[in-house]
Amino acid sequence: MHRDAKLNSRQLPTSAMLVDLFDAFDALPRPFLLKCSGGQDRTSFAGALYVVHLHGWHAFSRADSQFALWPYLHRPRREQRWLKLFLYFAQENAAGRMMRSWVENGYSAQEFKTWLGARGEGDAFRGLYDVPGSHTAMKRRRFLKNIR
Repeated sequence: MHRDAKLNSRQLPTSAMLVDLFDAFDALPRPFLLKCSGGQDRTSFAGALYVVHLHGWHAFSRADSQFALWPYLHRPRREQRWLKLFLYFAQENAAGRMMRSWVENGYSAQEFKTWLGARGEGDAFRGLYDVPGSHTAMKRRRFLKNIR
């Protein structure tokens, strides 16, 4: 059985995208293989979400280890750092609720964007998924870098 879940490693996901991923986790027969086209960033992200979805927040360190350089070869680019930081944002904002419940009823990509900015990680992503113009600041920085 094959199941696609839409994620972009450089854009903050919508709640619907994450719910679709949880639906895939729940529907697929075990064992299953997680794999993104690049093989590391979204795979690590999905693996981390799966661990928390299946085992709860007490498995946070196990989920966080999905982003390890070894053995998973996770080496994110600057605009992909949000993938790992999402776990910290989720744990802080879920306030003990199950991950899926929080995503369905409390997650906001805009709030995540604000959270990242407040921690000096405003360049940890390129934009919000499906929000035109949400990556304008990143384009401006690239343009300024090119003219210097």
